[in-house]
Amino acid sequence: MKKSVVSVLVFCFISLSKFSWAAPAVQTKEVLKQIYQEKVTGFQYYSAYAEAAARGSEPVFSTLFETLAEAELVQAAECLKLLEDYGESMPEPVHATIHVAVVENNLEKLLAMEELLINQRYSAWMRKIREERQPEPLTIVTRIWRVDKQRYLLLQQMRTMMSGHSYAKIREFALCQVCGYTTFYVPKRFCPVCYQSPSYFLLHTVENSSSGKEHSQESDEPSFGTFTLN
Repeated sequence: MKKSVVSVLVFCFISLSKFSWAAPAVQTKEVLKQIYQEKVTGFQYYSAYAEAAARGSEPVFSTLFETLAEAELVQAAECLKLLEDYGESMPEPVHATIHVAVVENNLEKLLAMEELLINQRYSAWMRKIREERQPEPLTIVTRIWRVDKQRYLLLQQMRTMMSGHSYAKIREFALCQVCGYTTFYVPKRFCPVCYQSPSYFLLHTVENSSSGKEHSQESDEPSFGTFTLN
C-alpha cells in the first residue's frame, strides 16, 4: 500500500513538473512573432532612410542606416530560428508605410521608435516569456534588448555629433553579425554583448572616407559611451 501511494505521488510530481517546465509557450511564440515583425519594420525604415541620406549627399548617415538595417535582419533571424525550433513557420511580414524626410527628422523618428521598444515593449515581452519559463528565448530576447539599448545610445550620439557637424569625421561602422551590435570600429577582444571574437564583425566604410581601414580595431570601448542592463 505504501509503495502504491509513493508511486502515485511520484507520478503526480513528474506530471506537474512536466506541465510547469514544458509549457506550450503560446505567449512566447507570439512574443517572438511580434519582435520579428518589429525587426522587419525596423529594416524597412533604416533601408528607406539610408537611401534618402544617400540622395541627400549624407554618406555617413547613409552608411549608418544601412548598417543598422543589416543589424535588424540579424535580430530578425534570431527570432525566426527560435520560432522554427518551436515548429512555427515564418510569419508573413507587414510592409510599413514610411514617410521619408530630411536626415534630422528621420533620425528623430528612429530615436522615438527605439525608445518605445526599449522602455516599454521589451519589459512586457520578457515578462510573458518568464511566465512560461522558456530560458533560451528569454536569453535571446534579453540580448536583443541590450543591442537595441546600445543602438539607441548610438543614435543619440549621432544626433549630438550632427549639431556640431563632427560626424563628418566618422570613417566606418562595424556590425557584429551574431547579435547585431553596432559601433564605430571593431572591438579588440570581443563583442561586448555576445562575446564573439572580432572576426565576426563586418565593416561598413563611409564612401567618402580616404582613411582605409587603419582604425578598424582601435579601442574596446565604444566612443558613444557604455550601457548597463537594468
